[in-house]
Amino acid sequence: LIMKPQHLIEDFLNFYASKNINALMNMFSKNQDLMIMGTSLDECYQNHEELKKGFERDFTQLSNLSFEDIEKISILENEEQASVFFQVPVNFKTENKMQYSRLRYFFGLVKESNAWKIAQLLVNMPTEGTGGC
Repeated sequence: LIMKPQHLIEDFLNFYASKNINALMNMFSKNQDLMIMGTSLDECYQNHEELKKGFERDFTQLSNLSFEDIEKISILENEEQASVFFQVPVNFKTENKMQYSRLRYFFGLVKESNAWKIAQLLVNMPTEGTGGC
């Protein structure tokens, strides 16, 4: 039984909120070139070593991290690849101040040994504005 892309996304959010770096790293492709872009300009990772350091940095800067229910999800899937685009509210503490925002994620997934793995990941934190989607 192959895990559905949405279940992988839910696992990713749970592992991230619990700061489980090993579980997160196991979610990434070993066979494809990685392209990971975070919310800061310097968060661009193309291999597992860089990505692990990025997670370690995130987890030293963030605490009290929690995600709410996923909003506005779109999944495109075929036998070998899938893309997942969604928005999720997030609460976190940084610099001793609680923050609330929404994160927008794009995941490019590939199938390896009958399991979905992350090859591409884009994380965006929208700036404040009126309305929203």
